[in-house]
Amino acid sequence: MDSPLISVIIPAYNIDSYVKDCVNSVLSQEYQNYEIILVNDGSTDNTPKICDQLEKAHPNIIKVLHQKNAGLSAARNNGIKRARGEYLAFIDGDDLVAKRFLSTLYEALEKTNSDIAVCGFHEFDKDNLPKTTKTATKMVTYDRVTATSKLLVGQENIDIIACNKLYKKAVFKNITFPVGELHEDNLTTYKLYAAAKQIVVVDVSLYYYRQRSSSITAKQDVLARLKQKERAAKESIAYFKDDIALKQAAEVSYLLSLFGYLDNIAAGRIENKGLWKETVLRIQKLSKTYRHNPFLTRKLKLYLKLVKVPSLYRIFRKIKN
Repeated sequence: MDSPLISVIIPAYNIDSYVKDCVNSVLSQEYQNYEIILVNDGSTDNTPKICDQLEKAHPNIIKVLHQKNAGLSAARNNGIKRARGEYLAFIDGDDLVAKRFLSTLYEALEKTNSDIAVCGFHEFDKDNLPKTTKTATKMVTYDRVTATSKLLVGQENIDIIACNKLYKKAVFKNITFPVGELHEDNLTTYKLYAAAKQIVVVDVSLYYYRQRSSSITAKQDVLARLKQKERAAKESIAYFKDDIALKQAAEVSYLLSLFGYLDNIAAGRIENKGLWKETVLRIQKLSKTYRHNPFLTRKLKLYLKLVKVPSLYRIFRKIKN
């Protein structure tokens, strides 16, 4: 076939109620030249059996890998190692994609000569099933510095999550997902953006993210998520130590992670007086260093002024919340 092979990597762990629908949404793609690498991550329900049945029904398309339970990152990395395609896409095994997911993102890459294509996503549950989406009408491209700084400073899910994208496999040359970590996308996607020459974003939502109360992210407590964001920000500062512009963007992401503690304490989602005082002091120490950072937004500049009087900032956040 003239079109290049796309490897679609689907990790699956204890999702016997969803994995077949997920795979079927890929089998319904308009884009025809793809392989599906279905990675069973040590499931203890009927997921392994269903995966094997899918492979048997579509032996030329689906390859099943069985591994001991090692987490989402290990499953994705295993899939990358076995991928034969020039392009990679990741789909969580309980999610769905629109039939134009691969074709739209591939066309965007080709038209703009980009390395990563990004689309929007819908969240859905059993009472809010995804609907047919519109056709993409607009594409916006960003160079690596603009895209990466936008991710670090904006902290928008459309940029951070790994699954609403199509990648040239080459961007993963020296990058893997961190094994044993939660919120692995926070620790990885900024590296992929920085490794790309250009990123293109299409104005249509083609990825459907299933909301489940039993999912990993639903079970995370607020403080654990905030600590992981702080860690990701610190790691990004170290990662970009030789790139001044991106290091400055990473520093702002760290500042945002600290304000995340204050905002959640003010909103009553975290009860920790010691953490409030400690975080206020950390921000106050950083304010002089960061005040000339070109990535500071007007909002952050206001927050830095307000936090000089911590009680004033707490009142401000309570009103905003």
